[in-house]
Amino acid sequence: MTLVERLEKFLNFDRIESHSVRVRARAVYVIGFLFVATQLVNQIGLYITYNGFAPDHMLSLTVSILVFTCIFNLRYKLNFPFYAGLFSFLIITATLVSAVPDKTGINSALIPFLILGCMTNGFICGVRAVAVFCGLGFVTIWYLYIVSQGYPSGGVLDPEVFAIRNFQRAFQSSLALVMVGFVCGLFSKNMHGAFATLETGLHTARENDRAKTQFLANMSHELRTPMNGILGISEVLMETDLDAEQTELTALINQSGETLVGLISDVLLFSQIESGTIHLSSDPIEIKTLVKRAVAPHRVLAAQKDIPIYLSFPPALPSHVYGDPKRLQHIISSIVGNAVKFTSDGRIDISVRSAEGPAGLKRLIFSVKDTGIGIAEDKLPIIFERFRQADETRKRVHGGTGLGLTVAQGLARLMHGNISAMSRQGAGSIFCLTVDLPATMNTIHPHGQSDGQRGMTQMSAQPRQQARAPLPALQPSPATRGSLLTPQHPASA
Repeated sequence: MTLVERLEKFLNFDRIESHSVRVRARAVYVIGFLFVATQLVNQIGLYITYNGFAPDHMLSLTVSILVFTCIFNLRYKLNFPFYAGLFSFLIITATLVSAVPDKTGINSALIPFLILGCMTNGFICGVRAVAVFCGLGFVTIWYLYIVSQGYPSGGVLDPEVFAIRNFQRAFQSSLALVMVGFVCGLFSKNMHGAFATLETGLHTARENDRAKTQFLANMSHELRTPMNGILGISEVLMETDLDAEQTELTALINQSGETLVGLISDVLLFSQIESGTIHLSSDPIEIKTLVKRAVAPHRVLAAQKDIPIYLSFPPALPSHVYGDPKRLQHIISSIVGNAVKFTSDGRIDISVRSAEGPAGLKRLIFSVKDTGIGIAEDKLPIIFERFRQADETRKRVHGGTGLGLTVAQGLARLMHGNISAMSRQGAGSIFCLTVDLPATMNTIHPHGQSDGQRGMTQMSAQPRQQARAPLPALQPSPATRGSLLTPQHPASA
């Protein structure tokens, strides 16, 4: 975390949702710190000038404390007119203090103060504040001109010549203030207007996205009901007296229906994660049983492709942890399903390792290693994006909606975990799910209980770390130890 991020966290910038308000708040502390820095330089100059401390030091220190208090107040209240008024007061006061005692009137050294005042008011408040400051600037300029009429005689210029030249400076300063005020006001209005338009557009886009997500959720519910009816009727129909062709067609209806229900379920789960309406339970999880159940639905396709699936559980693996078994099983099942789908020959190795996690949690690493077609390195970053696939051509062999890994990553993030991938095209892939879960019911997760509210942001985010190291050991050796899972010997529940 950078110094600026730490400062903004201290000032409670997290509570500021509006981009324009955040920019204005940043302008307050940036200008404030610059003001304090100039006062620090001024104190050093005063010390050198007076060969020690003088009353001016106390005045400069008081101003610095006042500005620091103003910045600190951002932590509690965003009163921009007050901040702009304070800076304007300090700028006008500094201008007067510099010119009134010697009755020199306005000069080129003081004009930057007035320009700074216009810019400050434009950034913090807007065009009206710029207009008010310009009015105060006019009064200041001509007040200094009036005071300069008492300039003592003698010196390089006689009083008459000085008055004429001072009038010229006051007139030119007034014109400059008009020009700067106009530019700052125009810039301020365009800037704040652009931010307002942008925020309105973002709000509308979020509302539309929320409405779309709700529509998907509703439609998924509505579609599942008749599809479940179709599946139920087809199963009943298969139990009746059918000939071979009728049995084959009914089985095809049932298989297609189950595929469609799976797609609908993915869309429903995706919409729930995006809308933040998904909640995670905290139930006992028997790790070995859960992994076997996650693999079981894919055993038939694996057997048809003659692909053995090996399970490996080390002796030190804890017997159980606490979390959401349904969601964790869904994640593992999605990864295994991808491995089976994209592997035409070879084998699939599934292993589970455990380690000590933060705050007394158990860190579980589920690894799925296949000898499939692999993924090109430039495609790895997009495989977790919604509706994206490594092969997006029309002639792709493998189907799918591009939601499986997206949903799995979204669920993993909700559980404060992550899915990472390593792959080499033509040499297979390794997917690793890492998640920290309590080993006992009373263990409190350091991130707190997940309520699903972070889903929308996490779904669209990239994985925290994509491993892209070379994979010299992607091809597993025949001596890899583990239990062989076949359709004849499925994992026992």
